[in-house]
Amino acid sequence: MILNKNNLCYISIPKNASTTISRHLQDLHWQNIEVYNINKEHTLFAIIRDPLQRWISGFVEDIYTNLNHEFFSRKIIAEIESRDSWFLDWIFFSKSFDIGFHTTLQKDWILPQFRSQMIFFKLEDNLSFKLHHWLVGEGLHNSFLTLPKQNIKNTASMYNVINEYLFDSKNRHNKDKLLEYLQPDYDFINSIKFY
Repeated sequence: MILNKNNLCYISIPKNASTTISRHLQDLHWQNIEVYNINKEHTLFAIIRDPLQRWISGFVEDIYTNLNHEFFSRKIIAEIESRDSWFLDWIFFSKSFDIGFHTTLQKDWILPQFRSQMIFFKLEDNLSFKLHHWLVGEGLHNSFLTLPKQNIKNTASMYNVINEYLFDSKNRHNKDKLLEYLQPDYDFINSIKFY
């Protein structure tokens, strides 16, 4: 979490533009804080993303992040990218959807006791525009309008393979299992009002 002198606090949710936003806020001299330092005087904000697209992106990130783990290897990544689906079939068979930091449900990053103090933004093309104007309305200069739209990494190939896997009709049952896991995030999104 990042706090500024105006009592605004950014809740960073992985795979929701968190790296770009955190870096920009730190450039504006916002400070990292621990959750126990938040109080009722703070206004918190977070970015929320479509759960399925976020999970795919998080899954890819966690696989690349865990390359040094004994279970993951460059061979597995090469096999996934070559569309050998044994590993994906195993993930869906075992229902191991929360495989790491980036695939935890978004709702689990939001502290229930502070939800009434929160402003939510949707990760979409006009996010920079909305963040810029909201912060200006709070009296804070920022450069969100000039930031790049996304933090692109060299993982597009695997992202596309997993997306194709999920939308292949023969894998519909596996996609349904994943959507069942993600349902609490969809329920959460349907319960909030976006800026």
